[in-house]
Amino acid sequence: MLFLDINMPEIDGLSLLNILERPPMVIFTTAYPEYAVPSYDYDAVDYLLKPFSLERFLKACQKAKDRLATQAPHQEEAILNIKADRKIHRLAWSDIRYLQAYGDYVKIKTQKGWIVPKAKLQDLEALLPPGLYLRTHRAFVVNPKHIQLLEGNQLVIDEESIPISKSHKEKVHRFLGII
Repeated sequence: MLFLDINMPEIDGLSLLNILERPPMVIFTTAYPEYAVPSYDYDAVDYLLKPFSLERFLKACQKAKDRLATQAPHQEEAILNIKADRKIHRLAWSDIRYLQAYGDYVKIKTQKGWIVPKAKLQDLEALLPPGLYLRTHRAFVVNPKHIQLLEGNQLVIDEESIPISKSHKEKVHRFLGII
């Protein structure tokens, strides 16, 4: 577990994480709100904006503890097998950008394109590792690592807008460490 600032004397926090071969879980503690969304490219547990209260600090620590409890070793290397188009597609969890409900199907956006299995969104969501994916809307589940921008009630992943519903907005903001 690493508590890390963005602005440090010789190297910034994001650059430090880039050079680590196996970066640990990290909670950012910084005065720079503009780095909150990019910090999730590094799978940050939380983003504490200075000055923060003891209560907020303890909440971030609890999130880290919860994540440790739910993660299996080498979770990023795990594969999800999806049947679509008369094929079995083997997807690394980290390659999934987002899932979108699509009638009796789910559209899965990956770095290579779309896979459209006949399944319910909630059934596929249950197969994903807890704490690594985020429901933003009744029809969308996203991988926060791929969020490029948050504006109003929209997230942007791969230049595509994804809605954040009113009922999920507080949870999304809490997950992303937005106060």
